Amino acid sequence: MEFSPPGFAFRLARALGLGAVPSLVAGVVYSQGGFFAAHAQHIGAVSGAAWIPLAIECVVRRSAVWLALALAMLVLAGFTPVTLVGWGAVAACAAIVRWKGVATAMCGAVMMTAAQLAPAAELMNLSVAKYRTDWLGTGGGIPVRALVSLVAPNFDGVFREETYRARPDTSLTL
Repeated sequence: MEFSPPGFAFRLARALGLGAVPSLVAGVVYSQGGFFAAHAQHIGAVSGAAWIPLAIECVVRRSAVWLALALAMLVLAGFTPVTLVGWGAVAACAAIVRWKGVATAMCGAVMMTAAQLAPAAELMNLSVAKYRTDWLGTGGGIPVRALVSLVAPNFDGVFREETYRARPDTSLTL
């Protein structure tokens, strides 16, 4: 009997040629990693991120039908930033493996989710949330300067108050 724990990250690692133990480690690290812990309150982010390894596995295996389903589930999770990252990762992987079937799968995913996308677009148009970027004045999102911390964690001296040198975020203060 083959040892095969559930998990899309495990399956992706196996599809990439890793053995059972390294694949198990990959699955555990992905599922118990910082992203899921940091976004436990965002059920859409957690639900969406869970589908990304399956979508990438579908690109590796060149399975357009399953890729369309995985991308549709990513959209239906309802967290746009994770959806964009997932779709971007799939597009990048498809470019690397030179698979053109990804376009068909993406079109299929859009068709499968159209019943959800139309009301969501209408809600977005009627919601006061569309004014969020106007109110913040920055356009929202992560400041580019903050991305430097991915490679230099203490870039702005954030670990100690007396060494902190970045401009404080005053857009949300009253």
